[in-house]
Amino acid sequence: MLLHFTEFKAILTVSLPKDKIVGGVAMLTGSVAGGFIAQISNLGVPYIFRAVFFGITFIVAFIFMKDLALPQKKKELLSNRLKELLVTSIDQGLKKPAIRWVMLTAPL
Repeated sequence: MLLHFTEFKAILTVSLPKDKIVGGVAMLTGSVAGGFIAQISNLGVPYIFRAVFFGITFIVAFIFMKDLALPQKKKELLSNRLKELLVTSIDQGLKKPAIRWVMLTAPL
């Protein structure tokens, strides 16, 4: 498990709900701030802010996030890796009823 690999010491039953709390507060804050910004400007401005924040998040993640647990593979064709990802997603996700509905509702 990734958390054991990184020697994560906290208790998971305490740290995972905190993640949900922080995510909920961030979602509420973003929604209220977006409404406020749209009210004082126009409806397109919150989407511009959102795009800028996503870009900043992508750059920070690209620079600082490292893949620790998965072995590095030799360079191979992108199509082969995508095919492997699709097969794994179906085997580990869609074929398991408990995970299937989470995967199918995620885009919504």
